[in-house]
Amino acid sequence: MKKNQLNLDILNRSLSKKSKIILPEKNDVRVKSAIKILLEYGFEVIDIDSLNYRRNFYKESIISKKFTANWTEEMLDNFLVNP
Repeated sequence: MKKNQLNLDILNRSLSKKSKIILPEKNDVRVKSAIKILLEYGFEVIDIDSLNYRRNFYKESIISKKFTANWTEEMLDNFLVNP
């Protein structure tokens, strides 16, 4: 598979699963550019500052992921504070 086809494959699979992306370094010029491109492709880019306002929503979302299966409440809270 060519590199461009692989990139398109990854992009299409990500978009079909309604992937969301959080980029903590949102003030970096390169990240701002990346956010613009990701939004144009149709990704949902979550503003890291919204974590404080929607903590319960994101906590429930994180709990549903396999990698947090054995996490304690404290580990979940720490993750939300320092993603």
